[in-house]
Amino acid sequence: MEPTFFLNELFHSERAKPGGRNYGYFRNEEYDSVVEKQLTEMDPIKRKALVFKAQELIHKTMHFSRFAIGIISRFMTKNELLTLCR
Repeated sequence: MEPTFFLNELFHSERAKPGGRNYGYFRNEEYDSVVEKQLTEMDPIKRKALVFKAQELIHKTMHFSRFAIGIISRFMTKNELLTLCR
């Protein structure tokens, strides 16, 4: 699956505004930089490493996330989210 949509739309600082899809208003300059670098990286191994780095930054610095599915939305703590992913 192509990760760009999720990395950009759901977590990039530019999308942390009314009408954007970064519903938790997550902002992290290092994350943004890594996501932007992976967009132009042509080596698949290096790009994969950048995608994993972006995911690691989300995990380490984001304390909660808001998920919206249809008309149902709620805030989740990191522990709740990890429990769902098991």
